Amino acid sequence: SNDCSAMFQDAGGYKNSFDANGGTGMMSFTKATAGEYVGYALPANGFIAPVGMKFHAWEVGGTQKAVGDTITIGETTAVKVLWEYINYNVGVTNGTASAGGNTITTAIINKEVTLTAAAIPGKVFDHWVVDSESASITLTDPNSATTTFTMPAGDVSVKAEYIDVISSVDITDITAPVSNTALDTTAACATAGISTTAPAVTWAPSA
Repeated sequence: SNDCSAMFQDAGGYKNSFDANGGTGMMSFTKATAGEYVGYALPANGFIAPVGMKFHAWEVGGTQKAVGDTITIGETTAVKVLWEYINYNVGVTNGTASAGGNTITTAIINKEVTLTAAAIPGKVFDHWVVDSESASITLTDPNSATTTFTMPAGDVSVKAEYIDVISSVDITDITAPVSNTALDTTAACATAGISTTAPAVTWAPSA
């Protein structure tokens, strides 16, 4: 099992152990005089924390203890490590991150995070870009102004990208397919290499 506990039995028959509590690795008590463990100073953590967590404190007999605190070892004393979640940074350029309806700048591993692109006058949202130095994430829809991802064990940095909005087009610069026939402005703009998000409009020359 990866949930390792190291047990030490001294000459007096005491059985004492460190409990990794979901972490990995081994730790053992440093033996003093056989059977004498009054004033034992709790050491620094030597276990490897579970992914997304870090050392918080020791627990002895249901009471939290800090590194360096002294305890008296009894006949059977278990020292359990307590872990806490790491809050990783969530950086968003041109938008916000939220979880549970609240705006956030940090999140713990496996938290569902929602990204919302900001509204910028004269521009329309195009897609999200994950920074090259960001921890790896998978967006549910990178082309949606509102999307989600599951927080990894690392800092995340994303940016919303936009394109300019063309609110009007001078159709005198576009040649209709056939003289004096109706012209679909959206199709004509595309043919002319002009990007527009305006709704399709059909124009017809006056009689």
